[in-house]
Amino acid sequence: MKSLIKYHFIPLIIGISLCIIFLLGITEIFNTSNYKTISIKGDKKTFKGLFANLNGSDSLELQLVGSLKEKEGLTFFGSSELTTETPYIPYNYLPDSMGIRVNSFGHAYHQSYSMYCELLALKDNLKNAKICILISPGWFEGEGTNIEAFLEFVRPNFLNRIITDNTISEREKFQIGKYLYDNLELIKNPDSKINYFLNIYKYNKVPVLNSYLLARNKEFSKVEYNLKFNKKLKNKQKHINWNNEFSKLQENFIKSIKSNNKFIADDYFNSFLKTTDGTINSAEFKEINTNNQELKDFKLLMDLLKKNKAKPSVIIQNLNPHHYKYLNRFNPTLKIILGELEKNNIPYLNMFTPEKRNYVPGTLADIMHSGNLGWMKMNKFIVDTYYAEK
Repeated sequence: MKSLIKYHFIPLIIGISLCIIFLLGITEIFNTSNYKTISIKGDKKTFKGLFANLNGSDSLELQLVGSLKEKEGLTFFGSSELTTETPYIPYNYLPDSMGIRVNSFGHAYHQSYSMYCELLALKDNLKNAKICILISPGWFEGEGTNIEAFLEFVRPNFLNRIITDNTISEREKFQIGKYLYDNLELIKNPDSKINYFLNIYKYNKVPVLNSYLLARNKEFSKVEYNLKFNKKLKNKQKHINWNNEFSKLQENFIKSIKSNNKFIADDYFNSFLKTTDGTINSAEFKEINTNNQELKDFKLLMDLLKKNKAKPSVIIQNLNPHHYKYLNRFNPTLKIILGELEKNNIPYLNMFTPEKRNYVPGTLADIMHSGNLGWMKMNKFIVDTYYAEK
């Protein structure tokens, strides 16, 4: 038995190892040339508005790149809240009233990890970029960014950029591989880029093989964005009496409600909360583990923005305490979020209140989406944070 191991098994292992080392050497020899480059060209045409996703078009990616590159305006990230149709939402109000460019990106389930990967791919454009992120307490009840939203926003070109960027650490790439591996059963026909991340994650504990797989990044093309910018918006700097606007919007909202005393817009209340037998649906906020995935992803996102010298800010939305029970369950997570922001000197607007007595009617239009008063308070926060006269 000993002779079998000595004369057969050990030489076999040595032979396999030498073959892998040889392959690694050949790979390095043939990959010393520069990456191939894909150049995406276009115009930055829009000064305002929402891009619900980046799915299916290089020109949509250019709008995000252009928004980050042009440092005077604002890039506004969020999820389902951003699809609200109102003149007071920041991507309408600030361009129209103050001449401030605002491009907004997101729809339902666009959350921290998707944002992190988008911005990781575009990190060369982050320095001095004004980025405001609107987060909802509801994000932290789930398991983090879902794979459908990830694939809509973290486009193949972005994955290419992450793969070919040697300043992005192996650990950061492994994390993406783990995320994709955990969601693999929901990915139809994974392409070569997704398989690259899957393989470096699956074999990250096999040193020689993992080094070989990482080195295969030379098989992918670098992606560069070349934009032409239109003329800037004329800065109107309209003087706004914010307190008067707040009072007017709150009064109008309260007057508009006829069907309930929960400060919920009639159409929403009658469509989704009032039942045929006259009872009213309610909900309770889930118990949250303060080690939840969304919170980890949020910290990753904040670290990325600070490390790359962006100018981030965060708005924490409310939920309607007249509808939700046990909103105080969010308080421990909120404390961690606020601590993270204060530690990194990131400006924030905390609109969350779990108590009915502290809730300001009109802040939300329904149970979780901002009303005109809430949007107007966000506009003031953005102006005070980035555009106040010094």
